[in-house]
Amino acid sequence: MNFEFEFSYVATLNPPVDIGPGPFGNRNVFEVTGGTLEGKRLKGKVLSTDYGDQYFRTTPRFETGDPRYAWLNQSVFVAEGRIGPGKVEYKVYRVV
Repeated sequence: MNFEFEFSYVATLNPPVDIGPGPFGNRNVFEVTGGTLEGKRLKGKVLSTDYGDQYFRTTPRFETGDPRYAWLNQSVFVAEGRIGPGKVEYKVYRVV
C-alpha cells in the first residue's frame, strides 16, 4: 500500500466536550467551527454552518473493551452521512 499526500487541513474549534473514559483513555469531542485546507489539487475554506441538510463522508473509529467486538478495534471503516433536523445518519462500510 502506498500513500500520496493530498492536502493539509487546519480547523478552528470550540472548546472540547469531555465524554469520559474509554478503553484507550479519556474521550473528548471537538466541534469544528471553520478552517482551511490546501494541497496541489485542492484549496479552500471550511465553513461553519447551521447544520441544515448536509451530506458528508467520514472514517469512523470504534473503541471497545468487550472481546466479542474486538474486530471493531482492528478494522478500518468509511461512512457516508447525512445531517438532518435533530439527527445524523450514517451508512458505515468496513474496508476488506
